[in-house]
Amino acid sequence: HLEPASWPDPQPGARGGIAERATEGRDLRRTRVSRYSSRTLADALFYGGVFQALQRAASLPVPVGMANTVNLVNANALIEVRPEGLVRSATYHVWDLYQRHTGAVAVPVEVACPGSIVALRHGDDPDSVTGDFPTTPEQVADLDVSVTASEDRRTLHVAVINRSPDCTITASLSSTEGPLPQRATVRTLGADAEDLFAVNSIDAPGRVRVSEPTSVELPDGRFSFTPHAITVLELAVG
Repeated sequence: HLEPASWPDPQPGARGGIAERATEGRDLRRTRVSRYSSRTLADALFYGGVFQALQRAASLPVPVGMANTVNLVNANALIEVRPEGLVRSATYHVWDLYQRHTGAVAVPVEVACPGSIVALRHGDDPDSVTGDFPTTPEQVADLDVSVTASEDRRTLHVAVINRSPDCTITASLSSTEGPLPQRATVRTLGADAEDLFAVNSIDAPGRVRVSEPTSVELPDGRFSFTPHAITVLELAVG
């Protein structure tokens, strides 16, 4: 969400996003963060990755004790308030999904899946003469997975982010504790969004949202994960 610092300061759009302004030229010798730029599905996937890293870390000897979002209202926040109303941003629904539909107990998980070598960003450089991010090459798995259980251990929640922008990935789920159920309740975020940069607005508040729960079969523990989406499978195990 960086933009040339030479552009006029962004102002809130009446129905979401940024109000129209003159944006001629692409002088990237100095950049700034656009504080009224709507959060996108890509942002939601990033948030999901943070949640899942925190869940996996919960079983470490010294887990993360608390984490907060940067803002609740406007300025990269969960809710956009505008002159003509308000809208729940794409990242609002990530909090909704993980708080309401994942468990309180971290379960160890191992993942084997395809991956890619990507240029991993390390923050922005506002004084860069090119506007580029400093990066290093890293191998990143296409599937990011976190498994949690309810406090009574009777329900498993398998949260999977398919980072691929365009490839459905079919995976096989198994447990060292015995066979898993062949049916699950599934919820997704981003599966029906048109692209990675989809945003919510007052006119289209549901472009990025948590889907209604549906019951699905897991033949031989297999499930196909939609690209650029978060999927949470809920399995009754007790």
